[in-house]
Amino acid sequence: MVEMLGDHVQGDFRFSPADVTVRLDDTVIWINNSPPGVMHTVTYGMGSDDPMAGFYFDSGLMGGRETFSYTFSEPGTFPYFCIPHEFFDMTGVVRVRGTIKKGPHGTY
Repeated sequence: MVEMLGDHVQGDFRFSPADVTVRLDDTVIWINNSPPGVMHTVTYGMGSDDPMAGFYFDSGLMGGRETFSYTFSEPGTFPYFCIPHEFFDMTGVVRVRGTIKKGPHGTY
């Protein structure tokens, strides 16, 4: 589970842990553990200027104790950020290890 942390008094907006490695078809769960009223997102991409922002996943705004989950069905590196706090460098990455197997009847 990845926590979303930080508040408007102390700042320190972050994902914890910010770097996660999982296996193919694993599900990652994020939880907003910030104080009430602090909203976060989990948005794929390198920032809001990234043309691919939100392509794989985007939680939308999440309030306190809300969760978002995503199952990674492709190997690769998936950067993400929090839209309201991207200028505080609230970013993370999920690294997905594994191989997609191709057989005579397609990919499995």
